[in-house]
Amino acid sequence: MMSKACVTILLVATFAAALPTATAAEQAPAPETEWVKLLAAVDSLDCPCLAATQDGGLVLATGGYLVKLSAAGDEQWRRPHNAPGGPESMVALHNGGFLLLNQDSAWAGRHNDKGDLVAQRTYQGEFTQLLSGMEIDNGHFVLCGRWNDDAWLLEVDSELEPVWQQTYDAGAEELVVAIVPGPDGGYVVACNSGEYSKFGTGPSQIWVFKCDAQGQMLAEYRTPGIMRYVGRRYLAQSDNHYYVCFARAQGLNTDTWLVKLDGDLKEAWGRYLGTKALSAGTSTVVAAGNRVVIAGVQPAPASAEHDRVTGLLSLGPWAMRVDAEGTVVWEAHVPLPRGCYGFRLMDVAATMDGCFLLGSSTTPDDVAGEHAEALVLVKLRDKPAD
Repeated sequence: MMSKACVTILLVATFAAALPTATAAEQAPAPETEWVKLLAAVDSLDCPCLAATQDGGLVLATGGYLVKLSAAGDEQWRRPHNAPGGPESMVALHNGGFLLLNQDSAWAGRHNDKGDLVAQRTYQGEFTQLLSGMEIDNGHFVLCGRWNDDAWLLEVDSELEPVWQQTYDAGAEELVVAIVPGPDGGYVVACNSGEYSKFGTGPSQIWVFKCDAQGQMLAEYRTPGIMRYVGRRYLAQSDNHYYVCFARAQGLNTDTWLVKLDGDLKEAWGRYLGTKALSAGTSTVVAAGNRVVIAGVQPAPASAEHDRVTGLLSLGPWAMRVDAEGTVVWEAHVPLPRGCYGFRLMDVAATMDGCFLLGSSTTPDDVAGEHAEALVLVKLRDKPAD
């Protein structure tokens, strides 16, 4: 039986001046760009996503294939998958496997570390979207998204059969875009609430709430903003605190904000990071250990000549690491391979020694009139944490 927790939201008037700009008194050297790979022959570029693996590598999912890459970026295996419409989110599991999720079909598929499909299920509702999920200690999973116009959490067992589900209504259109472990076996989730679209039109509110292991709400936080659901990485956990990344500006040339919340979802600090997400996709935040990394898109280094010749703005991967106080530790702008332009960020995964950035870029062939787009995968190796 679907239950509903009705919550009344009061609009909180928060202005840009309330959140100070992130500072960078003495930045550490930018991380090493360990490698940049162009993956031009990985089938469809629709909805690519990735997950870091325990061996330091990653698994990449595209519209038709799963691809395992080593820590050095070398392909180890490739196989087709069964995700209807293509995967849009991936969850790494403790046994080396992973979950693939598709948004509009509300499909989930559990795979082992070789990419074999172990279990799958589609969750049907009048209007159901499945965006993200996490593994919990009993071998079950908590999935999240939207049921009709309400935020939706669903616990499933190892075979993806439902155990319980809960919806949360804030009086508008709600959509859970990210979930991380909370204290005492519960969860912290980040939602969009309001009349919004993924392209940034219309007002919206960020709604973060904490709930217990059965989905009962315990605390909440809200602020004006929007999380455009690209990559599903807008909420990160580090050292019993939670980091929320979002935008407030309308349209695609967006600003970037980062807020740190304590275990009770009280705001510890907020930082305005500037315009860090040009073109499609907003900035995103991930964490591994005490490393908190924000990623996005910025004009690529040394792109003036390309821009003059083609009349197109050359965009490249961008990343920033902040410490526990929101101070910038380093900032990195990653040059794309020669002739590539128009980078679009699609996913990011943090590792204990850096991060992976995934996006797509148009190759020089497109300038000549033939569409040629490739996946771009970047490995950044971080400096040791303080």
